[in-house]
Amino acid sequence: MRISFVILHYNTYEDTIRCVESILILAQKTFEDVSIVVVDNGSPNGTGDLLKGKYGRSEKIDVLLIKDNIGFARGNNVGFVFANKKYH
Repeated sequence: MRISFVILHYNTYEDTIRCVESILILAQKTFEDVSIVVVDNGSPNGTGDLLKGKYGRSEKIDVLLIKDNIGFARGNNVGFVFANKKYH
C-alpha cells in the first residue's frame, strides 16, 4: 500500500526538513511505499526553492511551488490532488 503525506510549507525551512526526515525515518520502520508532497504556499523568503533544490532529485519527495499563498485548506488540496494523480 502506498501512503502519501502532504506537508504544507510556508517560510520555515528547518521545520519542514525535520518533518520530512521524521516521516522518512518512520517509513523505513513501518511502511513499504511512502511518498511525500511538500507544497510551498507562496513563501516570500525563497525557502520553497531551497526545498526544491534539496529534494528535487528524490523519487519519493515532490516539492510543488505555488506563486501565492492560497490558504491552509486550498494548499493541502493542491498536494492531495497531485498525490492522488501521481501515486493513485
